[in-house]
Amino acid sequence: MNSLVARSGMDLRFGLPVLMAIALALPAGAQELAGPSVPAPNWVPWTALTKAPAAFDDTGLELVVRAAYTAAVDFAAGHDNYFARDGAVAPLHAAIAEALATTYPSVAVPDATIDGVPSKACLTAPGTALRVSSNVFGDGLWLTAVSGTRLFGYAYDPHKSGEIVVQPATACGR
Repeated sequence: MNSLVARSGMDLRFGLPVLMAIALALPAGAQELAGPSVPAPNWVPWTALTKAPAAFDDTGLELVVRAAYTAAVDFAAGHDNYFARDGAVAPLHAAIAEALATTYPSVAVPDATIDGVPSKACLTAPGTALRVSSNVFGDGLWLTAVSGTRLFGYAYDPHKSGEIVVQPATACGR
């Protein structure tokens, strides 16, 4: 048995380089014929997902909130991990509005508030708006993208939970 294992190992040791040499010597066309070719994936570029139309569907509302949350987190990272300090939400509002202006120029960003959860009312005029609110401590954040019929939101209040609560797209109220 030991001689069989040793002989098999010897065959592999000498056979593998020979197989590699044969494969390398084949013309490129012959190598392609050796197996099926896999088509390249047809990926949708990320920029196509971030350039949403003026009338947003549920996915568009979510992308607006994600972009706003990214801007808010970047802002907080430069301000001792606070979204707002001492009731000053204007700098946070400006950072979010600036970030959305290039990617989602049709989204209105009304003034931010410090009163907790933003209104769930629909817009009365056509369009899309992002409602921004912080808690009184400045470490919580509510972002709600709303249209004339739908809304989608993120809520983060570290005094209630360490997780971001996602409010899936739903019909908004009147």
